[in-house]
Amino acid sequence: MAFRVVILVLAIFLFSGWLRLVGIAAALVLPWIAVVLANAGPTGNDGQPTFVSPDHVGIEGPPVTQIGPSGEGKT
Repeated sequence: MAFRVVILVLAIFLFSGWLRLVGIAAALVLPWIAVVLANAGPTGNDGQPTFVSPDHVGIEGPPVTQIGPSGEGKT
């Protein structure tokens, strides 16, 4: 994005005519191109997410201690 700022500053203060328009247009379009390229990452082989394992669905943690009445032994 520093490159974009340099182009914009040059377009405003240094360039003139059609070069100024090209510089301003480039400064406006560069963020959109960067976002599109960043979001167009690699896809999986079969389209399924690779970060989720169907074997391990729950979160493991320490045993839980019941606090308060447990509801057992009520009649």
